[in-house]
Amino acid sequence: MSLLGAIGNSLSSMNALQANMQVISGNISNAQNPDFTKKTINLTSDVISGGVVVSGYSRATNDSLTHLLQQSLGDSGLRSTQKDYLQQIQNLLGSSQDSPVLTNAFNDFAAAWRALSAAPEDVTQQQDVLFKAQALAREVNRLSVGLAQITTNLKSATSDAVDELNTSLDNVNRLNQQIVAAQSNGQQATVNNLLDQRDAEVQKISALVNIRIFPRAQNTIGIYTPGGVSLLDTVPNTFTWDGSTITMDPGSSNVTNVLTGGKIEALIGMLDQGSSAATLNDPGKASVYKAQQQLNTLVDLFTNAAGTFAIAYDSAATGAGEQANAFFTGTTANDFALNSNLADGSKTLKQAAASPVATDMDVNTRTITTSGLSISNATYSDYTDAIISRQNQNTKTISDQAKIYQTQADDYQQRLQSSVGVNIDEQMALLTQLQNNYAATAHVISTIQQMFQILEQVI
Repeated sequence: MSLLGAIGNSLSSMNALQANMQVISGNISNAQNPDFTKKTINLTSDVISGGVVVSGYSRATNDSLTHLLQQSLGDSGLRSTQKDYLQQIQNLLGSSQDSPVLTNAFNDFAAAWRALSAAPEDVTQQQDVLFKAQALAREVNRLSVGLAQITTNLKSATSDAVDELNTSLDNVNRLNQQIVAAQSNGQQATVNNLLDQRDAEVQKISALVNIRIFPRAQNTIGIYTPGGVSLLDTVPNTFTWDGSTITMDPGSSNVTNVLTGGKIEALIGMLDQGSSAATLNDPGKASVYKAQQQLNTLVDLFTNAAGTFAIAYDSAATGAGEQANAFFTGTTANDFALNSNLADGSKTLKQAAASPVATDMDVNTRTITTSGLSISNATYSDYTDAIISRQNQNTKTISDQAKIYQTQADDYQQRLQSSVGVNIDEQMALLTQLQNNYAATAHVISTIQQMFQILEQVI
């Protein structure tokens, strides 16, 4: 090889080494970025210099793991959201406590009636019954208000989730356009970084709703639901939440039940008002509605239902100045209350009701059926316990599933990161090797330059 050929070869090698070191340095500086994929340069032979030249840039990909991660993010987003709100309901009910307030309030109320039945004329015992009745009503009211607040929180979270979906779809659309522009300008390194950003947005969407990705021209993508509804193709659709329905524009189509999987399905399912038997039997759906209806059924047992407390009290003989009927008033957990006449003392409770009511408290042959709950051969206390235990059971079922799906998502994320992410030790070793090669090549060029100088002196 001539000296000119040698120096040309060395210069092209130095340029390739320098470009490679820049890429490796970029990999190292982004090693802690979970959305960054390892980048490499593509080299081809240069027929003119006999060396190598940079022909392009590549990024590490693993389509199989990426697809699995997207699916698991949807599963995890669904169950983890359900778990969070079930735990809120559980905390409200005190279900995780050894002695939930609702159960204690009822048991105290029942015990007060039993004590009164032994001495119906005892004014102190009568006042204790009224005091315990007010405590029970306040607890039922508190739970109803708390459930209403959880509903408000769910609606707000749904609005936020829909906004997040719109934002991520807009971002994917913007990145699609930037990718096309960068490719047109031959900026492959920029394209690779934009693809990383787009993958991160797609992962965000995957946690919100189940999706399918379809490649389009010029490295762009389309995003659809598994049922074939377009979220983004050429342009993104826009979604709106009005407090009860999700609509898609253009067209104002109702897609509430079309956006399946992920956080959005979990929120919509939680807000369900018992639309079907399947929903009522699902531990992660219509949870607020079921809890509210179970409380309303408890209220009905005290105010209206045949063969219950209301009948036992109302059917007893009424003495002078006593409240004849409706010991409790209200039709729902929200307005359940001790009769105002008893609360303000303008009437007294019926002494003759003490014994039949105390007996009624211990009847253990009741069958009580309501939304998401049915028990037989039960007392009132059994029913309040069943409300608590069913909530515990539902929360545990969903929490166990959420843990499984989160572990699965973490595993896929880790495997994908290992496959396409930056191994900093590997990259540092490679950078050191490239630096040594660069120094050696520079030394070769310096030696050739010295040889040229010697030749010039000889000539």
